[in-house]
Amino acid sequence: VLVCDGRPLALALELLNELMIETGDHWQFCTLAAAHICEAAPGGPAGLTMDLVLAGHEPPLLIRADGTAEFVGQRGTPLGLVDQVKLHTTQLHIAPGDVLLAYTDGIVERRGSRGPYGVHRLMTAASATYPLPAAQLIATVRASVQDFSTQEPKDDIALLAIRATEPT
Repeated sequence: VLVCDGRPLALALELLNELMIETGDHWQFCTLAAAHICEAAPGGPAGLTMDLVLAGHEPPLLIRADGTAEFVGQRGTPLGLVDQVKLHTTQLHIAPGDVLLAYTDGIVERRGSRGPYGVHRLMTAASATYPLPAAQLIATVRASVQDFSTQEPKDDIALLAIRATEPT
């Protein structure tokens, strides 16, 4: 409902924060990654355009079709903690063959005998999957995270991959 009328994502999340603060429940808070994804405009470069807002959430990993990878987005304030949140909108172009990998903090914070799994292991595991389909990328990264430690996970482990394809 907060974005149905074309409201920018950052404004929608500010309104969500206001609603959460109004409840008065100090235990109600969250990190959130929100994205508005569209097909690229006709006449422009092929692929997807994305507005990305990170409310305290881990920055997604963008793996380019050439195999290079980078974390994207600027982390803002988690929702439900303070009256005024600071949020940033990052505009991205995801070209055909590029993959955006979103993940929860349970991935990078998973602990093993060598410390936390971390963002560098995530980048290495995800980049090594190029050019596998998105489902295989997720399966490979998930296996890497699970194999990193023999302990049961103490936090959620969730992955979402979006691959831009050539127009048909």
